[in-house]
Amino acid sequence: MPSISALRLSTDEARDALLFPVSKESVAILPSESCASYLRKCKNNLHAEIWAFYQSKINPSFKTWRDALMTRVYFDDGSFPTITALYTDTRHDSVFELQDAGWSLAVLNNRLFLLIPKRDKETGDLTLKMIQGAEISDSHATGSSSYMHLMGYVKPYFTDLSAIAQLQKGVAEKNLSSDQLLMLKQVAAPELRVPFAFATDRRFSDAVPSNEMQRTVIRSLSNGIECIQGPPGTGKSTTIFHILQSLLPSDKKAIVTCVQNKAIDSIAEKLGTTDLPFIVLGNQDRLGDCAKQHTVEEQVVRDPSVMDATKELHRTLDIEASLRKRLKQIIDSHRRLPVLWRRWWEIYARKRNEALVNDIDRYFNYEHALRSNIAKLRTTTEDRLIMAARAYLSTIDGLASVKDLCSNPVVIIDEAGTVPEYKIPYLLCMDARAIVAIGDQNQLQPFTNSSTVQDGYFQRVVHAIKAPMLMTQYRMHPAICNVVSSQFYGGKLQTAPHVAALRTAVKGSGIVWLDYSDCNAESSDRGKKCNPVEVAMVAKFMQSELASLLAGGKTVAIITFYKHHFSQLMDAGTRAGYVRSEEVSNAFVEFRSKHPNGFQQSGNAIPQEKRPKGHIQPLQASQLPHRHRRRRTGQRGRCRRAFVRPLQPQGPARIHHQPQPPLRRAQPRQRAPRDHRQPTDTHAEHDVACRVAGCSSVVTFFNVH
Repeated sequence: MPSISALRLSTDEARDALLFPVSKESVAILPSESCASYLRKCKNNLHAEIWAFYQSKINPSFKTWRDALMTRVYFDDGSFPTITALYTDTRHDSVFELQDAGWSLAVLNNRLFLLIPKRDKETGDLTLKMIQGAEISDSHATGSSSYMHLMGYVKPYFTDLSAIAQLQKGVAEKNLSSDQLLMLKQVAAPELRVPFAFATDRRFSDAVPSNEMQRTVIRSLSNGIECIQGPPGTGKSTTIFHILQSLLPSDKKAIVTCVQNKAIDSIAEKLGTTDLPFIVLGNQDRLGDCAKQHTVEEQVVRDPSVMDATKELHRTLDIEASLRKRLKQIIDSHRRLPVLWRRWWEIYARKRNEALVNDIDRYFNYEHALRSNIAKLRTTTEDRLIMAARAYLSTIDGLASVKDLCSNPVVIIDEAGTVPEYKIPYLLCMDARAIVAIGDQNQLQPFTNSSTVQDGYFQRVVHAIKAPMLMTQYRMHPAICNVVSSQFYGGKLQTAPHVAALRTAVKGSGIVWLDYSDCNAESSDRGKKCNPVEVAMVAKFMQSELASLLAGGKTVAIITFYKHHFSQLMDAGTRAGYVRSEEVSNAFVEFRSKHPNGFQQSGNAIPQEKRPKGHIQPLQASQLPHRHRRRRTGQRGRCRRAFVRPLQPQGPARIHHQPQPPLRRAQPRQRAPRDHRQPTDTHAEHDVACRVAGCSSVVTFFNVH
């Protein structure tokens, strides 16, 4: 059997695919394929995706394509081909983190390079090794050797290529294990799936309620390859929770994976209500609030033994600090003595208070012993938590951190409709014993850079086997659900009774269809699509009805598919008296100055209303500090040369972060009196966003052809 640890190594084939991309077109993978054919098509489609990614970044048709499509970073000329530091400016003042550039493709002059991170085992220092690739034909190249352009993170491509190569080698040499070969055959031809021993003797947990349809679907799972169709709002995360709680065999562990971290957060929220041990793996900055609480690091911090040791360390530090403070007070009691006498006094004070000094040394040594014990305790606790976990939650691109933690796992894929087919071989290299995919072929397809869109894993498998569907939804208004159900699910999707009662209780909720007869209203100018008739209808709605809805505490979302149409709607909102806003908090700087305008006053000061933004006020020589004045021979006390410097406000600067309310009607501006004690706040702006499935009402415009 091919070694799984070999996936860590940089295989020549995977490197060549990234550094020497070849033009490929993706091909369709049939519902039933042989093992060799399946792997060959997965490899071809992955090469096509890499080529499409390359084409989206490399476009030498205009001069500034590098800065427009990629990120420029600077490095020291003498460090090539091993990069020890990256910067975002020519003066090397702002540092670009090396780990953010690791496993990225880069363009230097007219060459592709792959940046592979290397960490020194002794010092722990991180460096980037640059591996040279193909040449780019570009007449606009700058020829500089002090900076390069980063194309993007490509390690997932490398990992997937390595996995496919490992399986292809195993199939060709016939040295795959029997279990691994069996799973590969089931994935390639799902109709050949074989039974898998799920647990059947456990009752469903009451911690997370489930309906009869969910329980029926879960009980029906019995094979190594399974699919469950979950339309919007039908409780896919709840279903995954009960599979882990009630169906996972006692001798197996589970890997729950998906494309985005949002689904991981939803599952972690439900698993957190039970005693099922699990761990979330991933980048802390990208995890949701709930998922962050279940990472290994957070669970180690909350472990009782670690908490007790940490409390003891803090107690020791407090005692040591108080003892040092007492000794310092004794020494400082004669701080007005001359320097030599002060040194003598410090030696004498330490000798006279030898017991106090010994206590400080004793607590200092105890502190270091505690720190060492806590480090060992953290390591042992981390190992214990990892071994005790029954489930590991990670995005599909982060599975490299999971493969060494468990063997022969049951893999559960959430939002499986968005998973490309070429991601599945990596799961097989992890010795997966069963794959349960939960998704919806009628929702989002796998993301691709390629213009040729192929079905993902879930779409292909549901054509080969019959997938049970969750039929009760808990999100949409019944009227919205009826439209979605009739168009995509054959009328099978129903609304839970209590949800229907809650949604219909809202006055004016549901769907309202507004008709107009102008069939040629939609216009397209250089690819910019807009419908001025619908813009006018929305503008009328803004002027007549929107204010009352906002005053009643409602959130209003106006959705369009075209950017130019969106800009026209925003202009209409501005004309109607509403404030355009951004979905970020604003950080503003408040200066305290002895002058209302924040500028130093002078006789030739430009009036505030005429002063341009960023203006630098010239100063007279009499206003400069003495050390800044310039003199010439024969010119006593007078400055003949102009001196310009940026003006600094008097006093400290404070940064405030203030979240702002959603879309609101513009109010008449109240001008405050000019008083430097009343700084003006710069308010942030917010965009309004809403999912249609969660709305109480939807207004739809259409024309009659």
